[in-house]
Amino acid sequence: MEATNLFIKQCFNEDIENESDRIKEISKYLLISFYFQQSNKNQEEDTAIEFFHNSLWEFLTAEYIWEENKRIAINFDQDGDLKAITTEEYFNILKKLIGNKILNDEIIKNLENIIANENLETRKQVMKQTENLFYKLVDKDVLLTYDWKSEELTSKDKSTQIFNLMWTFINALNAELDSTIKSNTKLNSLLFSMGSGLSYRKNIRNIEFNEVCIYDQLFFGCRIKNVVFDMQLHIKLNLSENLIEDTFFKMHHLNASMLRNEFKNVTFQDINLSGTKFRNNKFIECNFLNVQFDNKDLFDEILDNNKFDNSFLKTHKLLPQTVNLNDEEIVYYILNYVQN
Repeated sequence: MEATNLFIKQCFNEDIENESDRIKEISKYLLISFYFQQSNKNQEEDTAIEFFHNSLWEFLTAEYIWEENKRIAINFDQDGDLKAITTEEYFNILKKLIGNKILNDEIIKNLENIIANENLETRKQVMKQTENLFYKLVDKDVLLTYDWKSEELTSKDKSTQIFNLMWTFINALNAELDSTIKSNTKLNSLLFSMGSGLSYRKNIRNIEFNEVCIYDQLFFGCRIKNVVFDMQLHIKLNLSENLIEDTFFKMHHLNASMLRNEFKNVTFQDINLSGTKFRNNKFIECNFLNVQFDNKDLFDEILDNNKFDNSFLKTHKLLPQTVNLNDEEIVYYILNYVQN
């Protein structure tokens, strides 16, 4: 590199620029001094070097993965139009990128940061080219082919890693765009059963969780923004220490545990909250619309164990409702936002 040559000349003398062997030797030690160490694995090659700082290896790995994904997605034909990608072609690229490695958290974080700093038009193009492929592979349970003789990862691990990579792409690409990822029963199953890491200290944006989910859902330490929870939840939703903004909870009967979250501009609508435990949460500019409690004590308990802004009680009203069921009167309470 020109900068390296200039550095060497400034440190030594100008005559050295014609001594290529010495420049190569000095360059080697410059690299070693920052991020590399000389490798002892190959005794015949004394200039071999290897990483000793994992974060650099992980960054370059993430960068390579993203560049390869861009290369297959943004590929123009002779007329200047983007070439269509088949599901099989995209799967083979993903399978090659994963190889026999497990994506660690540092690689995924670097990949998310690289995508976030990518040109907006590029992100839009990649999203346009790969979003439909993502859903097609989800419908096929991700793993189109598997050769147990040559693979080092199990079929389950291979499928999990390919899905994690696809999800990282699609979620990071979508974060700053106006589009919305819409889940379904199959995607819910993959997200919450395959160890995708979706719910642990992640930025989760622009997603509609729809249809059925039969697995526990845990969101811990996440930033959740512009998300809709509208699933038939067969197990339990656990939310702990999250920042939740501009989000809707629209599940009919919510069996959940919500601890130490901060809710900003969040709407709970058409939900029975009798099965939900709220503890040490903070609610700011939140709305409760047609929210049901089996008895008034449950609502009082929520008020006592959580912090609401000053306007909440002024803008919400709890009213008893009576229904006749099999000649028996049942009383429950409905909380609603009241416009001034």
